[in-house]
Amino acid sequence: MGSKFPSLFRYFNRLAMRPDRLEIRTNTACRIASRLLPLHHPEHAAISGIPGLRVLGMNSRRVQLVHLPTGGRLDLIDSRSSSGWRTRDTKSEFSYETSWHDEAGRRLWTNDVLSPQEAACTELWSPRPWTALHSSLLMRAIPLWNTYRITPAWKQPRPGEPFPTLF
Repeated sequence: MGSKFPSLFRYFNRLAMRPDRLEIRTNTACRIASRLLPLHHPEHAAISGIPGLRVLGMNSRRVQLVHLPTGGRLDLIDSRSSSGWRTRDTKSEFSYETSWHDEAGRRLWTNDVLSPQEAACTELWSPRPWTALHSSLLMRAIPLWNTYRITPAWKQPRPGEPFPTLF
């Protein structure tokens, strides 16, 4: 719940595929990281964010994330950071952006291993026949959105699902 990112164009500037990671240049790296990191919601018996995603490190410009089950890397590069921006500034902003995660037992992303709730989600990262297609579409998403003026929207949850999905 909370911020729904009504317009992705306000947050994402560029995607770049590197041999060892996906890089996303954005003007809100810490905020996006706070939405991607997994949280347990015991009241719904659900997880929000990406199960298995962890903070690998951060510096003055990057929040480096790793997906434990696959080893996949995601670097969120903050385009606002200037030469006067320091690692401690990024850490402070990250702490502020994740402060709403503080309810006991919710922060799955602070563990070095998968929680039982995350381990139950293994089907989410198991390779499928369409995995390569999804990866290719992700890399082309922003140019496609710009070219065809596609606007992302939130769909209401399906019966039995507590959270809306981005469509």
